[in-house]
Amino acid sequence: MQVTKNVAGKAMGDHLRASPACILLVEDDSGLREALRGDLMDRGFLVQDFPGGAALLQALDQHTEADIIVLDWNMPGLSGIEVLSKLRERGVTLPVVFLTGYNQVAREKLAFESGAFDFIGKERGVDVLVRRLRVVLGTSKLGLTDQRPDKLRLWQAGSRPAGMSGLLGRSRCRADCGRI
Repeated sequence: MQVTKNVAGKAMGDHLRASPACILLVEDDSGLREALRGDLMDRGFLVQDFPGGAALLQALDQHTEADIIVLDWNMPGLSGIEVLSKLRERGVTLPVVFLTGYNQVAREKLAFESGAFDFIGKERGVDVLVRRLRVVLGTSKLGLTDQRPDKLRLWQAGSRPAGMSGLLGRSRCRADCGRI
């Protein structure tokens, strides 16, 4: 499955981007989900929100386009880590950022080992989330990352380090960025 979209606009402060970044937000708490959606939209992002992992997976089956996924860890039904596993099994390589109230080192380690790009405690607030989303979107657009901010790498267009194929999204914009 390929889930991509031309990425981010002025919300990113990136002169190379022509349209707002699209975030798929998965949060089971309806009040928090609505507040996050509003705050992110106020900062220039497009947001499509889902009450759980099953709803996200169903939307992706219908070729929903996005630039990044923000995923709650603890949800009824499928947990966030289970959703991440299913995404990777389906070939979805969009950056995933966990936003969780369960900010534990063991969970953070598992998230990174499973292919998450970032892991942020909800107590950090929306401003921190927005800054981190901008970093994630900026580094993935420029091809600087192997999915983890602690492992930043820069490679030339068309060449990736061994084991790196398939980790990043496959958007037309990403291909265009490789030619910059």
